[in-house]
Amino acid sequence: MKEITLHDEVKHDIAAAYIALLAIKPSEEISVTELAKKAGVSRMSFYRNFSSKSAIIDYKLNTALAAIYSGAHFMDMSIRQPLLLEEFRYAYDNSAFLKLLEERGYLSILFKWWDYYAQQFLLEHDPKASPYEYAFYSGASINVIICWIETGLKESPEQMAKYFDSLIADRSKRGEEKAAKQH
Repeated sequence: MKEITLHDEVKHDIAAAYIALLAIKPSEEISVTELAKKAGVSRMSFYRNFSSKSAIIDYKLNTALAAIYSGAHFMDMSIRQPLLLEEFRYAYDNSAFLKLLEERGYLSILFKWWDYYAQQFLLEHDPKASPYEYAFYSGASINVIICWIETGLKESPEQMAKYFDSLIADRSKRGEEKAAKQH
């Protein structure tokens, strides 16, 4: 496990302060001075760690998704549910943050990182996979997660992982059935 440095703590404090401020007002109304003050750091610390306020969202999402996917290379890829469960647990535990991203217009950053990690995952596990596969997976999974959050998280992360896995399996079966009929 990586040791947490002072640099990591400062980044975390800035990110936490920004998310707290973003919850009460739009990004355009948050000054770097206000953000630094809330985080308990200097303006220089902000600029040393982030190029912009949106870079904070990049940092938060990249860090979270890297943690989700870091253990995935040990998985048996014939069984998708453990990785799906991690994704849905993250969404469940961070639903307020993800909803805030949607409300404040940051969904494109969420899609960017979700797509990046889906692509990296497939490249590592199936280098011959079509780029359409990771695009399908990342687009479908993030849209299902957004819908799940918007409808009130009525299902558990376990139920959602099982449901999404069945959607993927059903899609695969339909493709196999269609190929069998063509031959």
